[in-house]
Amino acid sequence: MMKATTVTDLKQFMALQKTIPAPEEDSQYPYSEYWIKAVVYILLSGRVKTRTDGYPNKTDIDRVCRQANFNPYLFKDVAKLLIKSNVVIPKDKFDTKYYQEGKNFKAFLNHDIKMIQVAVRGALLGFVQEYSGYQIYRPTMAMHSNLVEFLMLFFECFKGKAILQKEIGKTLLEFSELPEKALLPLKKKLGIKTLDWWTSWLDEKGQHALLSALYITRWAYVTEHKGKEWVFLNNTGQIMLGRCSAPPPPPACTEFKALSNLSVLAGCDLPTKTLATLFRYCKIVRIDRIFEFRFDKKVMQELPSKTSACKELLTALQELEPLPSTIRAFLGDKKPSEAGAVLRVGYCSAIVIPENPEMLHVIRQHPKLKGYIVPKSPKGTLIIKHSSNADNFFRRCEEYGFKLKLL
Repeated sequence: MMKATTVTDLKQFMALQKTIPAPEEDSQYPYSEYWIKAVVYILLSGRVKTRTDGYPNKTDIDRVCRQANFNPYLFKDVAKLLIKSNVVIPKDKFDTKYYQEGKNFKAFLNHDIKMIQVAVRGALLGFVQEYSGYQIYRPTMAMHSNLVEFLMLFFECFKGKAILQKEIGKTLLEFSELPEKALLPLKKKLGIKTLDWWTSWLDEKGQHALLSALYITRWAYVTEHKGKEWVFLNNTGQIMLGRCSAPPPPPACTEFKALSNLSVLAGCDLPTKTLATLFRYCKIVRIDRIFEFRFDKKVMQELPSKTSACKELLTALQELEPLPSTIRAFLGDKKPSEAGAVLRVGYCSAIVIPENPEMLHVIRQHPKLKGYIVPKSPKGTLIIKHSSNADNFFRRCEEYGFKLKLL
């Protein structure tokens, strides 16, 4: 086979490549799938906290995905894409980081394809930079590498074709090394006037970084043919690179029902606040175009609320009034502070004496408070474990609605 350095003609280069026809796909609007929206609302719900690098906490992901019967690896990749695209971003709250809407959140919800293209192209370059690292010297950062323009040229040549996976890295490098005159007609056709900075990014590490970025942004898929794996640019990748127009967005799914069995059915296109509240305080039964939730006392107590979980849920369900009597009764519980839950505390002695004796049982059963308390305490009191941080316990009590008074 002729070496890439001796190939000076684009047709000659293409004649040397091993390809097969790319599989046909049903065209759909990019990133409009219900499971991507589910990841958005779970992040906004506060049930998944951030790590120091801004990505989601793995333990929280596993816990939520186990409950919702959702693939945790898919959740992690989609969450990374949303964060890199500034659809959802980290937010500081108390001593822990949560997520909030990013600058591209509205474009994502409103199906603004031009803004989505800009956001996800930026995310792809961000992933290339992250995966290739900063130790290797390159003349530019990934954001200024013109790799998106390179991909436009590359996949224009391989239009409708899939490339052998084990050779695609080498193919990317050899294509980047073609002389300027070989690519000039194609660059003029596509309106590309940028400098060819991309070659320095396509060493072995850069090849792996670019391919990983194509996979996590969901621009490229792998297909199997005759026992071999082949890579091709899918419909989403074609739309993101401007090689074809996006189809119409799917019809909005806004079904909303409250059932007497303590379940709620909520379409994936309902208002953000409604869905984030349901994902925050309800058990996730099913993730589909219509999400299914169920009220559960334990889940409701897992996260703090500014008012109370019951009040926030009643507000989210307001348009469904009159609610079934079973749901109304379930959500009738008051927040501890509204029920007169005052705790007299001794910061030095780590003693807690509830003014209302019923609160002894409430704290011992509370999933976020019971771990601080010793199993046996004097009658009418609670003793904080010697190994526990009393300040953390008192702060959590206030977060969950208890009022504190000094002994």
